[in-house]
Amino acid sequence: GFVLDRADGYIGVLIDDLTTKGASEPYRMFTSRSEYRLSLRSENADRRLTPKGIDAGVVGSHRERAFQKSLKAFEEGMNFATSTSFSGYAWHRMGLEGFREDARQRSVSDLVQSKIGLKTILEALTATKTNIDGTPTVAMAKNSDAGDSIAIAEAVAGAQKMLEVHESTRFAIEVECLYSLYTERQKTQVLRMREQRDLRIPKDIDYGEMSWFSSEEVEKLTKIRPKTIGEANKISGITPASMSFLFAHCLRVKKAKNTKEEGERYSEEQQTAAAK
Repeated sequence: GFVLDRADGYIGVLIDDLTTKGASEPYRMFTSRSEYRLSLRSENADRRLTPKGIDAGVVGSHRERAFQKSLKAFEEGMNFATSTSFSGYAWHRMGLEGFREDARQRSVSDLVQSKIGLKTILEALTATKTNIDGTPTVAMAKNSDAGDSIAIAEAVAGAQKMLEVHESTRFAIEVECLYSLYTERQKTQVLRMREQRDLRIPKDIDYGEMSWFSSEEVEKLTKIRPKTIGEANKISGITPASMSFLFAHCLRVKKAKNTKEEGERYSEEQQTAAAK
């Protein structure tokens, strides 16, 4: 089915809040309700939700082609922003300031995080000239790093290409670079959240034998018998601390099961090899 969780969009936050926590008063959707709000931005809504619409069959072919074209331009732009780097000396030689003039390599993405506009960086790159023998002028800067002379022509061509993409795509690249340190951390949190949500609880689990549960929690869990951590987390009255203990227990059971299966598979392979 079509499912949006808390990391997919604000409607996922709204649905999860209303179905798991309820509402004793009119519900208002504030951005602060989402723990992943840095990833739920307006400019990346297309990249977050259109793939789900395509999978659900509600996106037309024309819209899908337009999305794939835009996504390709975005991914190429992000690759350029993260892989194109020069020393502080070279960037200063190009007329960019706001950071130390040193030998440290800084990517285009790093400069954006230093609050330098992406368009300003691209225009500085495209304005870079080379000598008659092809040596980049930035490589002649005082104390310039030797690596600055490598692939300058490719960097200039890439910058020119980025200046030609649609302004909305360039803006999306700039915002993604600006928040990348935080969004990468949130991606890890989202993966952990989804892993916890989908982790299955052993069918033969005896909640009464687990000392960290209160009597009320044992009664509720024994009666409802949730199949996954996600289902258990939706039961009212189960504390976050108890959920953490339950998750750790289920994870240990899963690892032990995987280890046992790997051992049995290895034994079977050894027996098969010996029989041959």
